[in-house]
Amino acid sequence: MSSGKTFKASSTPSLALLLNPLAWFIWILDFAIWVLTFGWVKTIKFYLQPSYSVEVGPAVRRNRAAVDKLFTSPVPEGEGGGAVLTTPKLFAWAAAKYGDEKAMGTRTYLGEYKEAGWRFPKKKFGATTWMSFRELKTKADAFGAALVASRAKGGCAMKPVPKGKNVEDLTGPHTILLFEDTCADWMTCALGALSQSLVVATSYATLGIDAVGEAIKASNITTVVTNRKNVERVAGLKKQCPTLQTIIYTEFHVEPKDQGKPITVPKGLTAIPLEDCFAFEPTKEAAEPTPDQVAVIMYTSGSTGKPKGVLLKHESVLASIAGLLDVLGKAATTGDCYLGYLPQSHILEFCAELTCLALGMHIGYADPRTLTSTGAVRERPDGSINQKPEWPCPPGAIQEFRPTFMAGVPKVWDILKKARRGVLQTSRWRRPPSLLSARTRTRPPSDLISAQAMEDKVAEMSPVKKFIFNVAYVGRATALRQHRDAPLLKALVFKKLAKMLGGKLKATISGGGAISSEVQTFARVAFCAPAVQGYALTETCCSATVQPVDDGNIDGVAGAPLTSIEIRLESCDITDRDGKPYRSTDTSHLGSKCCGRGEVQMRGTPVTAGYFKQPDKTAEVFTEDGWFRSGDVGVWRPDGQLQIVDRLKNLIKLKGGEYIAIESMEKEYSTSSYVSGVNGGLMCYGDSDMDRPVAFVVADEKKCCAWADSNGVEYGTFADLCATPEMNKEVLSSLIKAGKSGKLGANEILAGILLLPGTGAKDNETPQFEDPWTPENGALTASNKLQRRVIKQAYGEATGKFEALKAKGIR
Repeated sequence: MSSGKTFKASSTPSLALLLNPLAWFIWILDFAIWVLTFGWVKTIKFYLQPSYSVEVGPAVRRNRAAVDKLFTSPVPEGEGGGAVLTTPKLFAWAAAKYGDEKAMGTRTYLGEYKEAGWRFPKKKFGATTWMSFRELKTKADAFGAALVASRAKGGCAMKPVPKGKNVEDLTGPHTILLFEDTCADWMTCALGALSQSLVVATSYATLGIDAVGEAIKASNITTVVTNRKNVERVAGLKKQCPTLQTIIYTEFHVEPKDQGKPITVPKGLTAIPLEDCFAFEPTKEAAEPTPDQVAVIMYTSGSTGKPKGVLLKHESVLASIAGLLDVLGKAATTGDCYLGYLPQSHILEFCAELTCLALGMHIGYADPRTLTSTGAVRERPDGSINQKPEWPCPPGAIQEFRPTFMAGVPKVWDILKKARRGVLQTSRWRRPPSLLSARTRTRPPSDLISAQAMEDKVAEMSPVKKFIFNVAYVGRATALRQHRDAPLLKALVFKKLAKMLGGKLKATISGGGAISSEVQTFARVAFCAPAVQGYALTETCCSATVQPVDDGNIDGVAGAPLTSIEIRLESCDITDRDGKPYRSTDTSHLGSKCCGRGEVQMRGTPVTAGYFKQPDKTAEVFTEDGWFRSGDVGVWRPDGQLQIVDRLKNLIKLKGGEYIAIESMEKEYSTSSYVSGVNGGLMCYGDSDMDRPVAFVVADEKKCCAWADSNGVEYGTFADLCATPEMNKEVLSSLIKAGKSGKLGANEILAGILLLPGTGAKDNETPQFEDPWTPENGALTASNKLQRRVIKQAYGEATGKFEALKAKGIR
């Protein structure tokens, strides 16, 4: 049961801490140990190193290791890298090199488990089964053979893309669609299809069946890989998708009692178990794709309309892996483990997994709700059940695989930092004390994080332990900013906390959006590993910039260009908060030195060939001289790293003519402890009628109720509390404090908010006022980006509350 206590970690020491002699004794002792253990040698090397990027043309920069030539293959020249420019050749090289090394691990799913008193069941797992590189190659080749085998032989009768042909001009059975959650089968099928010169189309499992139908029709798809549980829905598309002929189904996380049962599909369709495909004999001479052939059509999540199919060639994928490998290879070794749980249909996870395989690492597969023991149980060999996060036989994926590398979107790290409940785990719901009184009628949301996050754990510590944590946190955060470590503080305090993520992390990587400085600092301090940020788009095949893993200690920086791409900043007419336009020749950004500012544009082999059958959309994002326009505004730092500071597409002009960058604002405001990132977060709003911006805010139930109870605020349900002036005033005050701490401009400070409870159902077809923001109800995209029009309409206009909210921003 929650104590109602709250805590927020801060790297800025309080006056009381600065005046405490014991704190200074600990900091000085830690510094002395760092000196005596020669930690300063690494720090000196850092300050002596050259700039991370070099200017090779007007406002154009490349990684310092790729000044003369951009990387195109992840395979070293001495091992035939010049000839390895397609995905099949890369994996053939990896399988030959790493052979019997572990490649992919999957926990055996044994069904659901529920004890008396639990509202929600947990998933029950058995031992992990591992597949070697050699076994993976055999399975992938067999699957590829099944795809091109004739129907008379039980195959799918697909045809390799003819050499020299553009897939956009073809109507034959050349493309397969993967519509499944993240698992080993997904990647095995992708590798198998690519080995036969077929095209792989991807669709988020959360995009919905309509998006699957759109992809099938657009690409003339005949074969879909999906889960047994989705076969009926996919089969229902046959009437509107006449090209659909074959559904291959997996048994991933299917109840054991249902596995292997025959499946009946309508006339004109064939349903094939994936295991039957693995029984095919690999073809002796598979059709080899060329580097310039399209490998993947990756459908984006469509935050601004219908999803677009991004065309990625084999050479684009290989060049992207080459650039990523140059970064991760500095820290990774054969046998390291990557935790795979993000959607493989997202470019970040797709390229990350291929890079790990190229490095000889193994991938442990999980789903977000069973990452820790609060969403899973483990059946021991003797049949007993283990629910504790301890060895042997741990229930959660993090404890089972103990990853050395882990990627996540900003929301994941924010949840681990501050939220007690949310989407990572599903477990029993425990009411906070404020909800136990007779006046409360709030029901819990259907999906909850029951794993306590770091700040919640600290909040429940004794005053002495909390003091030690504060001293250690401030000390280590300060040390890392100075490019050194804090060996004593790390060993005594944070090593224990790092076990929350397995205890073996070498680095965490954040992508898919900007991570706030506060959250990034927390991740690197508490998890005892570099927390680096990357910047890229689906259209650049996950290639743009990544912070260096060997010194990821700078907040708010996107990193240096990868070795496979070059980046330029193009002058643009929009202005910064000081009213100055962004120019590629600028030497100052808001008072700090820089080496140019402007729209981020990219060129190189990883960049997309365009949008599938949408030449008008393709023309919009490319300049006349062939540079891809990102729509983001960046700044070159003096150390050669890129910093994203604005966005052309989400700039809003207020009544006074000033522009505000709402995505940058949302990043800073989301650090308030009253914002529930788990249930959607917050969305800023402004327009030309307004003097100041306002925001829709999904409130954190635990934090808000704790404040209300300690301040004597009367309320019935949590929705009632969200409507009280006292709660709105407190949350707005917290948001303003977060905005000022994040150095937002005066015109970016919120004038008012609409507080939303987020305690309703997550999957209503039309979201209601009390519902959280989810991909299921359309308030978020499949990659958890805001659907601004949906939120404004459903939570504002449809409820009659929008005009009152907007009025708060008009003087």
